[in-house]
Amino acid sequence: MRFLSGGEADERDAAAQLIQADVYLGTLSAGQLLELWPERRAVSAAQVASAREAWAAFRGEDPRVLAALAAAGDHELPMLAPALQRVLEELPGTGAGLARTERQLLEAVAGGAQTPVEAFLASQAREQALSLGDLHAFGRIDELAGGERRLLDAAGGRLRLTADGEAVLAGAADRVALIGFDRWLGGLHLSADAGLWRWDPARGLPVRDGTR
Repeated sequence: MRFLSGGEADERDAAAQLIQADVYLGTLSAGQLLELWPERRAVSAAQVASAREAWAAFRGEDPRVLAALAAAGDHELPMLAPALQRVLEELPGTGAGLARTERQLLEAVAGGAQTPVEAFLASQAREQALSLGDLHAFGRIDELAGGERRLLDAAGGRLRLTADGEAVLAGAADRVALIGFDRWLGGLHLSADAGLWRWDPARGLPVRDGTR
C-alpha cells in the first residue's frame, strides 16, 4: 500500500469524474448507465471536501456528527445525506434494540420467508438503495439465530421466529438485553457493555443508553 502525498491526492481528485442522477445508480441497468455516461462531470473541490467530511464522520466515534450531516443535506452530493441516514439506521433501535436490517429480516420471516435467501430478498425489496450484500445479511441471520436466547430458529435450514423473536418484533422485549450487541459501525464500537448508542426513529437522532 502506498500513501499519496498532498500534491498527488489533489492531482488524483482533479482527474476524477462523477455521474449524478436523481436515482441510485446501483438500481440501473447497464444500458441506463451507458446513457448517463455523457453526463459525467469533473469532481469539484467542494464535492471532494464534502466526501472527506462525511468519511471523517463515519470513521469517528460520535454518531451525532453523522446525524448532523444527514440532516443538513448536501447539494454538492445529493445522495450523501440519505446514505448517511441509512448508516445511522443500523444502530440498534430504541425500545426493541433492532437495527433496521435486523427488523426487516425478522419481519420477512414473520411474513413467510423460510430460507436465508428468501429473507434477504424480502429485506432488499424494502430498500431504496441496494446497500447490503447477501453474505452480510446471512451473517446477521446467523447472529440472530445463535445463543441460548436466539430470536430465530434455523433448524433444518428453515427459518422461524422463536418466542423471544416474536416478543422483540412486537416491541415487548429488547434484543440487546436478550442476546447482547457487539458490532462496529465505521469507527464506532457498539457494545452493550459500554453505553450503547441507539437510533431513535421518532426523533431521527442517535441517543445513548442512560440519556434522554
